[in-house]
Amino acid sequence: MEEDPLNLQKSRRKNYREMLKEEEWTTKEVQEVIEAELEFGVVYSSWQVRRILKSFGMRYAKPYQKDYRKPDNAEDTLKKSLDEAGISDDVIGFVDKMAVEANANTTRLWSFNKPLKRVATHVKSKVVGLYCINGEKA
Repeated sequence: MEEDPLNLQKSRRKNYREMLKEEEWTTKEVQEVIEAELEFGVVYSSWQVRRILKSFGMRYAKPYQKDYRKPDNAEDTLKKSLDEAGISDDVIGFVDKMAVEANANTTRLWSFNKPLKRVATHVKSKVVGLYCINGEKA
């Protein structure tokens, strides 16, 4: 007789939840962790694992890029600099060579927050683009 995966985990739910908060996870990784701790070779399907993770309030999303060099208060610093320079109606932007990401961001991860991908592989390219800080592109 197979038990409902949500009921089976009631005694361990708090421990799993705390462990899963530490990082982002793929469904397969969580499945392996749960199955390794259970006895008698209990096997969970990926559907059952997703159901457990959703019950924890976790999100399933693609990670996004974040530049590790960007300070936490970047927006405040920009606003202060623009105010000090007396710039309010002008459009400011950067024209720069851009790097293209070599690998596709297709892996979805489970996380209590929006997943964050800090490191990316880049290849050199000769693409130039404009990024407007305020205002709209011309």
